[in-house]
Parts: sequence; structure tokens; C-alpha cells
Amino acid sequence: PYHDSGIVQNGPELARLGKGKYSKALLLCDYHGSGWEKRYSGIQAEQELQARLTRVTWKDHSLAIVIMPELEEWLLHNYPAIQKHFQITQSQLNEYLSARSSTSPKSIFENMVVRHVGRKPMPRDFAKIGSLASMPAWSKSTSFASVTTALRNWFPENSLLQ
Repeated sequence: PYHDSGIVQNGPELARLGKGKYSKALLLCDYHGSGWEKRYSGIQAEQELQARLTRVTWKDHSLAIVIMPELEEWLLHNYPAIQKHFQITQSQLNEYLSARSSTSPKSIFENMVVRHVGRKPMPRDFAKIGSLASMPAWSKSTSFASVTTALRNWFPENSLLQ
């Protein structure tokens, strides 16, 4: 409920409340919007968040990930899923990407959807793209690879993560 800045401000302390109930803690937030953009680099922000998690009793059972610059970065590793869901041709996709090369992944994605579909992206769009996406393609994202590696290590019996 507190968005990215809430994870930064209170995430480790809120996670501590679940210590007896859960065995692992995963905190994920966007770097943009976290409130740490002027104070820390993305790596420093992640290290600080992890240090706080460790201090509140989640040592060796937690992972803090600060997505650079934001979650939509993951989407941009799965162009075929975006194309299929929104029925965008390769040339249309190239046009959207070249016109927005200096903006954030979130802006690129939102502008693409607004221009092609005529509305802002909705949660169901993300769910559908996720169902069409390629895990190996997403794994090219450093933050996504970190999350899946941690989940595979924590839950090796879950074949869905393999």
C-alpha cells in the first residue's frame, strides 16, 4: 500500500512483523519513485535495504531488489509478448522504441499502449504479457534474474521456477 517509497521507508520493519509466520522475505521496489534517487545509486539503495532487512532478523533469509529504473524494464526484455498481446507489428514496435529511446521504460511502454490501443495499460495487460513472456528473455534483466535465482535457491522443489 505504500508503493516504492514505502518499501524504502518501512519495508524491512514491516517484514519483521511476519518473521514468525514466514521463512523468507523479498522486498522489491522501483528505483524511480523510491525517494533515494538523489541520495544513493541503485546498487547502494539495494545494499542499504538489504542491510536493514538483515538487521531486523532476516539474515540469510531475505532479498532486497531495487529495480533499475523501474519494473517496466522487465517488459522491455519481452518484445514478442508485448507484440502478441497488443497485436503490434515489428515495424510499429521499432517506431515506438526509436521515438522514445531517451525516456524511461515505463514511459516507453505507456506511450506504446496509449498510441496503439488508445488507453493506459491496465493490470490485465501485465498479467497477459506475463503469461506470454519468455523466462529466458526476462532473465536478461539483472533484477529479474536475481529474484528468480533467490526463489530457485529458497524453493528448489518448485518445478515452475526451473
